[in-house]
Amino acid sequence: MGWPLFFMISIPVTAIVFTLWYFRITAIFSIYNSQVDSRFSSCPTSPPDITSALALVIPFPLCDFPSVLSHFSLWKLTQFSPIIGENKYKLRTDLLLYPANRTAEFESEFNDWKTKNSDLYKLALNYFNSIDILTSPLTFEQNTYQRDLLNGGWIASGSTEMFYPLVTNSTFAKKYAFVFYHEPDTWPIRPGWLSQLQNVVFGADSNFWFLGTQQRERRIPGGRIQPYMNGNLVVRIENQCCRSFLEEIHQEYRYLPFDSSMLRYLIQGQNRRLMQHIIPRMRYTDLIGDFGNTELTVEYLLTHFPNMYIVHGKGLTKDIQRILNEQTQK
Repeated sequence: MGWPLFFMISIPVTAIVFTLWYFRITAIFSIYNSQVDSRFSSCPTSPPDITSALALVIPFPLCDFPSVLSHFSLWKLTQFSPIIGENKYKLRTDLLLYPANRTAEFESEFNDWKTKNSDLYKLALNYFNSIDILTSPLTFEQNTYQRDLLNGGWIASGSTEMFYPLVTNSTFAKKYAFVFYHEPDTWPIRPGWLSQLQNVVFGADSNFWFLGTQQRERRIPGGRIQPYMNGNLVVRIENQCCRSFLEEIHQEYRYLPFDSSMLRYLIQGQNRRLMQHIIPRMRYTDLIGDFGNTELTVEYLLTHFPNMYIVHGKGLTKDIQRILNEQTQK
């Protein structure tokens, strides 16, 4: 009699407990979903107006300063000219150099370079409304980028503590609607690359928060594609909700690479509803390509990626330097 009585009592009780638990969880998620939906309903993304501005920001450690300067030489070449035809967005586009440490020695070196290469500097001013230097909030202790031997991946507080304070800065966002975060090993492969970027950013259908690409890492581009959007991307910093979202990620992942952290944050179970709102605001494009350390040539990319204009990857740097060296020897 004991077991039948046990089952007669335990089965209905278990069913009642499970039902109460189910409705409790459903109610909690319903409240959470409503809060997330309400958050985004009050933060629409409108097409940019005629005053919206774009900042092309080049972040770099001081050891990469020569690579930054090589862009000025590259833009002089017809096949890499930033603009083709009318420069209709010049007054709305600034070039900002973003050194990890803005030292007196750095500024002196840059001023010396401008004096010796005034033709290159003046040419760049034909493409951009202004060229300026940003001051990084990075501390000496934060300035690190190294392999995480314990957990795999990277410890990247250096790049993280440069990226987030910039794109979440409300004062900076009053001046610029968009930031194109352009690392030193990001190169043009076609003329008119800036024109193409501006047309997308300032277009009537510009409703994204993030514009970028996935990483292709194998020797044959297109083989293995990382699911996250690479950090050489355009961010719509004028949108308060976008900045708040980035602040949340910054607080959660202070020491991990800022680009992969975005997807890492979204795929957490409690953030699924948030992901449903964010993913449609991420526009993937072939305008920008990312190939990591895969060794490539400009010629190969021109042949195989007809819609690509800008490529990030250390594997392309060797070919870019070859082109610059050939021009110097002429």
